[in-house]
Amino acid sequence: MKILITNDDGVLSPVFPILLSRLANHEVCVVAPDRERSGCSHSISLNKPIKFKHLDENYYSCSGTPADCVMYSLLGAIPFKPDFVISGINLGPNLGTDLVYSGTAAAARQATLMGIPAASFSLNKFQPPFALEEASSFIAENIYDLYNNSAKDYFFNVNFPETISEKTEIEYVNLGRRAYNDSLAHHAICKKEKFYFLSGTLDHMAIEDDSDWAAVERGNIAVSQIFVHPVGLKNFKKNQQLNLINPTKLVD
Repeated sequence: MKILITNDDGVLSPVFPILLSRLANHEVCVVAPDRERSGCSHSISLNKPIKFKHLDENYYSCSGTPADCVMYSLLGAIPFKPDFVISGINLGPNLGTDLVYSGTAAAARQATLMGIPAASFSLNKFQPPFALEEASSFIAENIYDLYNNSAKDYFFNVNFPETISEKTEIEYVNLGRRAYNDSLAHHAICKKEKFYFLSGTLDHMAIEDDSDWAAVERGNIAVSQIFVHPVGLKNFKKNQQLNLINPTKLVD
């Protein structure tokens, strides 16, 4: 199988050597951002050129976002046409509503939008040691099953727990709602300038038992299937009592 791998942690991620060794019997190409792009969501570059740098055989850095890495690669920036796209393994979870912000999920979403089956992978841990050997082995062992069960307009989002063992189970779950107690810290340079830093903690009271978040909290691997298109309410006009005014009615 031909596999394109990307991430939002950057081209120097320690994940790549391990994951590539596990996928050695496949034809693999890495295209990753030239620096960390965490939290960039599905941002794409429209008004500036994107630089691809050929670092090694089937190994490229990209000056754009994770979504750029996938979009530009599939449009011909590299001489490689993948059957499947892997985004990750991200160092840190991508659970529930965090997928709105996730560059990791965005890369898999972009591939799906362009008709290529994809999956995003994340570890529910921010500091080493990371279970990269076990997570990479999971991907290698299950890559064909993920590919064969891919559906149009859906990608898989997989989150690994902090540790993986023979007792770790696989749960097929829905996205949970990630709630945060956000706050701002700031540092004043002068009266007219301040630097702000976002901080906060998770609201663990918001965990839903059948969610991806609950699954990894139980020490299991959470697998979700994500629909890539926005869904509106079919009965919006019937259910909403809006009194919008046509702006032409306001002109004298």
